[in-house]
Amino acid sequence: MNAEKTHSLRLRIVMSVWVTSFLLSMNVVAKAEADLEDASALSPIVPIVTVGGDARSLAVSGGTAFVVSKDGVLATAYHSISDAVMRPDKYKIFVTIPGKASMHAKVLSLDVINDLALLKVNLSFSRELKLRQAPLVKGESLSSIGYSSYKLSRAEGKFVETIADAIRLGLLVSASVVPGMSGGPVLDTNGEVVGINKAISVDPTHIGLIAVSSWTLALMVQKAKPFKDGLSVLESQNLVQKQLLAAEKSLLADWRKIHRQDSLQSVWAVDRRGSSVYCHMATHDEIDWQDTGKQFDAKVERCALLLTTNQDCEGPIADYWFTYSSFSNNTLSDSEYSAVLIKAYEQPANDVSKPIRSKLKKDGTTYTCRNETIVNKAGVPLRFSECTRPYPQIPLLMDAQVKVLTEIPHGRKQLVAAMGLYGFRPESIREMVTSWRDSIRPNDKPLSGK
Repeated sequence: MNAEKTHSLRLRIVMSVWVTSFLLSMNVVAKAEADLEDASALSPIVPIVTVGGDARSLAVSGGTAFVVSKDGVLATAYHSISDAVMRPDKYKIFVTIPGKASMHAKVLSLDVINDLALLKVNLSFSRELKLRQAPLVKGESLSSIGYSSYKLSRAEGKFVETIADAIRLGLLVSASVVPGMSGGPVLDTNGEVVGINKAISVDPTHIGLIAVSSWTLALMVQKAKPFKDGLSVLESQNLVQKQLLAAEKSLLADWRKIHRQDSLQSVWAVDRRGSSVYCHMATHDEIDWQDTGKQFDAKVERCALLLTTNQDCEGPIADYWFTYSSFSNNTLSDSEYSAVLIKAYEQPANDVSKPIRSKLKKDGTTYTCRNETIVNKAGVPLRFSECTRPYPQIPLLMDAQVKVLTEIPHGRKQLVAAMGLYGFRPESIREMVTSWRDSIRPNDKPLSGK
């Protein structure tokens, strides 16, 4: 399964967000590029944050920040500054107030899983944005603030709901943001911060902005007091590793719970694991294998966590997804139908077939893959492929891309399944992959055990 198609239904943090047909009826947004009418009032306390070799060099990443304490403390999105955290030998963080010179910023605190960072600059501010503590009301009017092409912009929308998975909590807002607005504040009509711009969802059932709750940020600010000059490089990287390992432990514990056993298109069956997994049947336009002549049928189910975490603008971590593609032959010859199945099985995931550039993961290298034919615990012969890659700065963690193809049809249907795991220990990957592939069985075969 093409990973780009799989993740097109995911929360992405390149400035990330989530979507429903309900939102479309709400006049979702005034254009995100439209300048905020009273931008001049906010720009002194909503600066631009960039990451680069120096203040004058081309930025490799960036976003928006805002003042949470007048003595120089700002909040932003972690993915906007992650390059500087994981590659401090090459990159630094800079904060720019429009009309003034850029200044160097230090990392004060990090919450990698919720995509938050506190920065400290050597500057006092005349005021700060207040973090709202009162709960939001469904349908409440909100404004997302941030920089679009170095212009302070806003996107107006409504609060939809609070969403959560095993390790993350987010607010769904019917607003459409653009790159550069990540890390900016989401304000209520009183100008209080209710959230922080995190992600854009293109999930076919939820459209809008995913924001980190101001409650999460307020707790982070409180823990960081009394404010120091900033974390050392080693302290920052150790904190990232500690948080990612804790998240991996929680996701693995959640994965171990079998919630139910479901059929796939009434022929194949699998165990449903993970309380925070969302599944949907792909539409015809989403399916990679188009057959206008109806020579074969392909039905694709895609499953992913409700929320995701990105360490930069290139890839997720503390995350997993999987897909099931059921094929049946109508009029093709055996050799032609076999070619269709092999093409679906061998179609490479984007990040398996090219070098990974993520600063957190290994630079300029690719996955290492192995291929074999196995018989799973349910007695189903499977063609099996597993590709893995480690993280140099966090050697305990790895990514994995896995694919299986049932060698023998059941009820005239064969299954091509794929799985992606990001930021897990090798032993956790082994456990999750084994339990996942072993649960694939004919629908009339009983569960063989947990």
